[in-house]
Amino acid sequence: MGARSAGGKQMLIESFDVVTGQRKELSRIPVDAGADYQWALPRDGSQIAPAKDDVDAVQIRFVSLGNG
Repeated sequence: MGARSAGGKQMLIESFDVVTGQRKELSRIPVDAGADYQWALPRDGSQIAPAKDDVDAVQIRFVSLGNG
């Protein structure tokens, strides 16, 4: 799951267990508060790729999620 922090300056990445309903924070990624972001995960869950939507270009970076 991905959501913004209260101030909008971080993207919070959490895992979610559908059986227990428990969440676990995996990462906090600094982002621009006023920008729009999309994100994707690879099949192995080892990284996340947040993409910043910009008028001139899309900016993509890869962030490790530790042990996936």
